Amino acid sequence: MKNFIKTTIIRLFYVSCIVLTLSSCAKEETPAFENQNLETLEVDNPVIMDGEGLNNKSSSSTTAKTTCDILGTTTPQAGNQYSFTYSSNISNPTVTWTVESGAITLISSSGNSATFQFASNFNGGSIKAYGTNGSLECSDIQSFKRVPSISCPGQSCLGISHVEGCIDFLAYLHCANNVVSVDWEYTIGPYNHVSFGSTNNPNGNYTIPQALYLPTNNWSNYDLWIYAYITLSDGSTCTISKKTVLTNCGPGGGNQ
Repeated sequence: MKNFIKTTIIRLFYVSCIVLTLSSCAKEETPAFENQNLETLEVDNPVIMDGEGLNNKSSSSTTAKTTCDILGTTTPQAGNQYSFTYSSNISNPTVTWTVESGAITLISSSGNSATFQFASNFNGGSIKAYGTNGSLECSDIQSFKRVPSISCPGQSCLGISHVEGCIDFLAYLHCANNVVSVDWEYTIGPYNHVSFGSTNNPNGNYTIPQALYLPTNNWSNYDLWIYAYITLSDGSTCTISKKTVLTNCGPGGGNQ
């Protein structure tokens, strides 16, 4: 009997040890499991840092970049008027035009456009366009240097050559570098200011030629006048003329 009791007590002791051991192991594994979850959460949802601490993802900041330009000639001639346009990525801007410097006068303005007069004594200057719409604004200044005035070719630059007696002629304009085009006319006898063609000069050649054929007649001792109506590269116009006296022509011409 004593042995049975002793054996039972020993078995209870061992069972108690096993239970305590299992309970202790379970408690030690739980924090490890919780730490593992914490580490996983930190990887899946990283904390974003910037130079000043936590970055606030809910805030945003945008800065509108505005651009603008004054469009128009950059080489105005003294004494002329020119129009300019304000171009910008601002929608429907209110534009204010001003003269910054120089002998320039604001003649008129409407919306994005304005017209300025450059005085005859203009020697350089600048204009400004300021556009705004709400908090958006942009201004541009266009500066100009004085450009030498383009003058009309002198009368000595206009010539007439006999190609074949009094049958046909060649009119020509020298000094034509700044000439864009010429409209030609002639006058002889009863024929007054008759057109004989137009000549363009896109390459700024020095000489512009134009053939002339006279009507059939004896033009001996008649005055032949040549008129050149000239358009210059700055848009201005002028006219020069020249006369030659036809001698010993006999019957000729022929409207060739």
